[in-house]
Amino acid sequence: MNVRLPSRYEDLDPGFRSKLRPVPSLNALVQKAYASMRVSGGIRFLPIFGQSGSGKSCAALELATHIPSSHLEVLMPAQLSKTTEELIPFLEQRIELSSRSDLFIWVIDQYEEKVEAKRDVPTEFVERLSLLDRGALRGHPMLFLWLTTDQQFQAALAKATTRNKRILVQGDFELVAMPKEEWTPVIEDTFSFHNEGKELADFGILKGGIDAVSNQSETIGRAI
Repeated sequence: MNVRLPSRYEDLDPGFRSKLRPVPSLNALVQKAYASMRVSGGIRFLPIFGQSGSGKSCAALELATHIPSSHLEVLMPAQLSKTTEELIPFLEQRIELSSRSDLFIWVIDQYEEKVEAKRDVPTEFVERLSLLDRGALRGHPMLFLWLTTDQQFQAALAKATTRNKRILVQGDFELVAMPKEEWTPVIEDTFSFHNEGKELADFGILKGGIDAVSNQSETIGRAI
């Protein structure tokens, strides 16, 4: 049999994704943003920094699993390249198709790595959010999350909200991986689920070996 131990969200079996552990600090910020939007309307924006392999995508893309009445979608490069006038109908259509969930979460996953004019992205994107915040969509709670491995880029995104601070949930949020002492059971569960219930020990990889690799790795993704 082919042995699998995926370390990236997109490689995980869909049935396993809903079993991923929530990140309390991220969930609390999202709930705070939602409460704020319910009171004062508008949209909110949260740039998220995390090392490669820290679990940013896993934590963000499964938020709807842990937050009732929310709906989540990823904004792809093709959609982000649209003009604001083209983007608004797209967003409206997706909201309608989701049965107008109470909270709509949009995730942008390291889009800055896919464009040439990276330095222009923060200002252009935040200006677009400001237009949405003042437009017809401001009555529907929407949270935009930008995932990045570049802390300076995160700071640039936050700085770009200077003229519209209300939309910024937090400018320096860092998604920190779970404590290393929790990595081994997560790695074992991931392996077992993706290999028909077989254990790493069946292949001669014991708990002590996993612990040793984890202790030498900066993130759980790198340990895997």
